[in-house]
Amino acid sequence: MAFGDVSSDEELHERVMLEVETISATPEFERAPVMRRLLVFLVRTTLAGGGDDLKAYSVAVDGLGRDADFDSQSDSYPRVQVGRLRKMLDGYYEQRPSGSLRLTIKTGGYKVDFSRLTAESDVIEPVAIPAPPGPALPLRSLPPVGDAGPAWVRALTPARVVFMSIALILVLSALVLILSPSYRDAFLAPPVETVQRAPVLEVDAIDISTTPTQIAQGMRVRAILMDGLHRSWIVRVRDASRVPAAAQGDTSVGGVDYRLSGQIVPAPEKGRFRLYLGLMDARSGNQIWSHQFLLPAEDVGLMPQLVPLVSTLIRPFGVIATQERSRELSGGKPGYSCLLDYERYFRDRDPALRTPVNQCIEKTVALDPTNASALAAASFLAFDPQNALRDGPARAAELARRAVAADPYSAEAHVADARVAFIAGQCRRGTESANRAITLNPYAPEVMGLLGFLLYQCDDPRAGALMSTAQSLDPDMPTFYHIALILSLLEHGKKEEALMVADRMRPPGPGMAGQYALSQTIASAARGDMPEAQRQWQAVITASGRNDGTPDSVIGRFMFSPKLRAKVIAYLAPKGVIPAPTPR
Repeated sequence: MAFGDVSSDEELHERVMLEVETISATPEFERAPVMRRLLVFLVRTTLAGGGDDLKAYSVAVDGLGRDADFDSQSDSYPRVQVGRLRKMLDGYYEQRPSGSLRLTIKTGGYKVDFSRLTAESDVIEPVAIPAPPGPALPLRSLPPVGDAGPAWVRALTPARVVFMSIALILVLSALVLILSPSYRDAFLAPPVETVQRAPVLEVDAIDISTTPTQIAQGMRVRAILMDGLHRSWIVRVRDASRVPAAAQGDTSVGGVDYRLSGQIVPAPEKGRFRLYLGLMDARSGNQIWSHQFLLPAEDVGLMPQLVPLVSTLIRPFGVIATQERSRELSGGKPGYSCLLDYERYFRDRDPALRTPVNQCIEKTVALDPTNASALAAASFLAFDPQNALRDGPARAAELARRAVAADPYSAEAHVADARVAFIAGQCRRGTESANRAITLNPYAPEVMGLLGFLLYQCDDPRAGALMSTAQSLDPDMPTFYHIALILSLLEHGKKEEALMVADRMRPPGPGMAGQYALSQTIASAARGDMPEAQRQWQAVITASGRNDGTPDSVIGRFMFSPKLRAKVIAYLAPKGVIPAPTPR
C-alpha cells in the first residue's frame, strides 16, 4: 500500500525518519557508517521530492562524499554501494513483523519507495552480485601436449593443463577486480573514520491503570512527548512499543542509552491525576532525572506543562546533553561530541575552543556531508569574526543552503538560512526561514532565542515574546540575546522588566565580555546612571580591540547586523553615552 506524495506529507516524513533511525540503530548498520550515510541521503532526497532525479553522480558526490570530479561513467562505486544498501534493507525487513513501514530501493534506480509491509506484500528479491567480467580461455588455445619438445612441455599432462588454466583464470580475475576503482574504494581503502552518533532514547509506554480517563491522559502525554523529543539532534528517539516483546527491557537491544518512563496515578484532589516521569541512564542503570506534576483538568493545559519538560531533556545544555558531556573524557570527535563542543563555543565564545571546534566541524562535514546540524554550525563559524574569513558571508550562505538541502525538516538548517538573510538585511526571506524553524522545533529555547534576536532587527512584533519564552525555558541563554531582549522591553515601556533581565545576567568568560558590557551599558543608561554607562562602554571598546573606532565599528566587532547596530546607537547616542553618528 503506497503512501502518496511523500514530498509534501510532513507526517509521513516523521514516520519515515523514525524508521531510518530504527534501522540505523541495528548492529549491521551501526558497523556500516557509509551505508547509514547513504540511506539518510537517499531518504531525505526522496522526501524532498528529488527521488526521480537521483543520478549516479549526485549519489557519489552528495551521498557518499566523493570529489566533484567523480566520473560516474567509468566508476561504478555508487551503484555498488546502493546495491549493498538494497541487500541490507532486504535482510532487515526479513525480520520485521507484519504491519510495519518498509523502505525499498528498486533495482536500477536510487529513489526510495515507502510502503506498508503486510502479510500479503510481495517479497522483493535480493539483488544478485554479478560475476567478474572476462571470458574463460579455451583449452584449444594451449600448446599441444606430446612427447616432443622440452622437458617442461612433456610434463604438461591434460590434468595439469586444466588445473593451470583454472588457476590462471582465477589470478587474472582477481587482478581485474583488485585494480578496479570500485573494489579499491569499497574493500582496500583505509578504514573509514566513523562519525559519532547521538545517543538513543527509548520512550516506554505510560504506566496507567485501566480507567478510561487515565488511559486517555496517558495516551495524550505520550503523544506530546514523542512529538517533542524527536525534533532535536541531541537524541535519537525510539518507541519502545516497536521493539519486539522478547527484547523489551533489554538495554543491549539497538544500543539504548536512555530510557524515559512515566506513571499516572490518582491524586488526592477529587477526579485528578498526577504524572511521574523518570529518565534512566540505561548504561549505568542510574536514574538521572525525574519530575512530577498534577495533570490539568482540561486538555488545553497539558501542552504548556509538558513543553518545558521536553525542553529540559533535549536542549543543548539540558539533562541528556549534560550527561553526555560528563561521559566524554576528551572532545574533538567528529559528529555528536563535536556538536556539543560547538554549542559551548557558540554560547561562551571561549577562545580556547575556537580552533578545535572549527577543525572538528570541518571534519564532521567532510565525513558526513548530509549532516544538517554540522552544516548549520559550519555556516555560523564562517561568519565568526575571530576566523577572519574573506569569503565568510558567501561561504556561510552556501553552507546554509546545503544544510536546508540535506534536511528540509531540520530547524537548525533553517536557523542558519535565517541568520544569513538577516545579517544581509533581507528581512522577508529571513522571516520565512525563521517561521519554518519555529514550526519545526517549538521546544528549543536556543532556536526561539536566536530567531527572536534576529527578528527584532527587522521590527517583527513577535521578537520580544520569542526571546522572553526562550529565557523562561533556559535562563542561561547566550549573552548577546540579552542585548536585543533588553532593548525590546525598553521600547515597549517595560523598563523594570528590562532591568531585571540585566541584573540576572551572569558575568561570562572573556569570550563574551564585550557583549555583557554592552548589555550593562544599555541597562545603566536606562537607569540614568551615566558614569556607570560610560564605564561599561569603555569595557565594550576594550573587548572589541578597536580603541580608535566608531561606535558602529566597535559594535560590529561582535557580529551584529547593521540594523541591530543602528538600534543600539539610536538608544545610547541621545543619552550621551556614545558620540552621535556623523551624518552622511
